[in-house]
Amino acid sequence: MPLPLIDTEVIPQALEKGEEPLVLFRRIVKEAGEHLKDLFEQGKDVNQLVRMRAHFIDHILQQAWKIRVPADSGTTLIAVGGYGRGELHPASDIDLLILLEDLHSPPLLEALGELVTFLWDIGLEIGHSVRTLGECISEAKEDVTTATNLMESRLLVGSVTAYQRLTNATGPERSGRVTLFSKPSGRSGNSVI
Repeated sequence: MPLPLIDTEVIPQALEKGEEPLVLFRRIVKEAGEHLKDLFEQGKDVNQLVRMRAHFIDHILQQAWKIRVPADSGTTLIAVGGYGRGELHPASDIDLLILLEDLHSPPLLEALGELVTFLWDIGLEIGHSVRTLGECISEAKEDVTTATNLMESRLLVGSVTAYQRLTNATGPERSGRVTLFSKPSGRSGNSVI
């Protein structure tokens, strides 16, 4: 586990004292970015720094989720792609999947839209998709990039059961794709996706 960039109690305590969330989160994100830059210039291990940044962003997203998305919403926030692997370079997008139950309620979609806006407003460059499990499965079957991003995922906040259903349905053994460079039985040569 990389060293933390923030004490996990800072945000809840500041919010409890009445600090405005947008100002608080924006300041913390900016300070962490400056601290990471200082560590890089001091020659700290880059691999550790990208893991530290991912861990920090995990915390920021979890805290933002708590204040923007109803606890009983049935939604799940998942890190995907490189960020899902726990690596986050300074210029990388923060790739997220918001996994919905089958219901698309207007109040929930509004709350999720406010969350995404909030994340952009505090200085995070996110790439996101909002999908049901069925939509994730369908997309993964059609697009190898989507399938790969889902295989490289981590649960950030929400339903463990929903996340497990996603990984069971879209994992490498379920993707329906042939591994690159494997030899088909009885033939020589490389297979295609």
